[in-house]
Amino acid sequence: MARTKQEKTTELIPSTVPTSAASFAGVGANLFEPVRNALAPLIEARFENIKVILRVRELREDVRLEIANAMVLCIAWNNLDPAPKRYSDIRKELLRVSDRAARAAAALRSAQSALNELTARYGELLAQEWGARGDVAHAVASRDVLPWLEAVSPLAKRFADALAGADSGGRPRFEAFTLLVEGLARAFAAATNRRAKVSWSDYQQRHGGRFLEFVESMLPLARELSRQVGKPLEHPASPPARAAYIYDLTRKGRVEATRPRKHS
Repeated sequence: MARTKQEKTTELIPSTVPTSAASFAGVGANLFEPVRNALAPLIEARFENIKVILRVRELREDVRLEIANAMVLCIAWNNLDPAPKRYSDIRKELLRVSDRAARAAAALRSAQSALNELTARYGELLAQEWGARGDVAHAVASRDVLPWLEAVSPLAKRFADALAGADSGGRPRFEAFTLLVEGLARAFAAATNRRAKVSWSDYQQRHGGRFLEFVESMLPLARELSRQVGKPLEHPASPPARAAYIYDLTRKGRVEATRPRKHS
């Protein structure tokens, strides 16, 4: 029975290797429980300030866990070495292999055609100069290399097509910082029963809101911990740039899972 495109794609995507921050968030929190426990005192020291920002009397256990997970996932992803490649990047590599193999095969066929069309006397002179090794190389190129190149090109293209749509592609930006924002958005929604979002004031010409203040309050700790681990945390440099970035995240679906949930 012929396999579907999805089944073939699944074979090319290892289930244990996250290739995006989003997929990493789905498994990473459980992998780093010891780290989360070690960071707990540093995070708990900010709970009183967080309660003021969120305007809540207490932080439930689930809220505290979301805050801790946000910090752990941010730091863990930021310090992966090397960072996992996204499927869109792997697809580009496969397409490059396909293109180069096709070009090499065309060039080899062209060289063989030119040799075949060469005046016999000069073909003999070339053969005398390249000797026995040249004869072997010529035979191998015709018998083995050309068919191999002709097979590699469509095979790599087929693998690339199987990965089409596995992720959205585009230039990756501040993935570790985005994990922090997404995790804090879940904490914000759980604590306030409001969706995390950033407001814009036409009068003041700037972004604002409790969620933005919440993220800014946790960012110094994320930066410091990332630095101590060994790799600076990349994020928009200025507060206005961060505000605009978070504003876009809350409106582009990256924090879609942060709608408030009712608690009994």
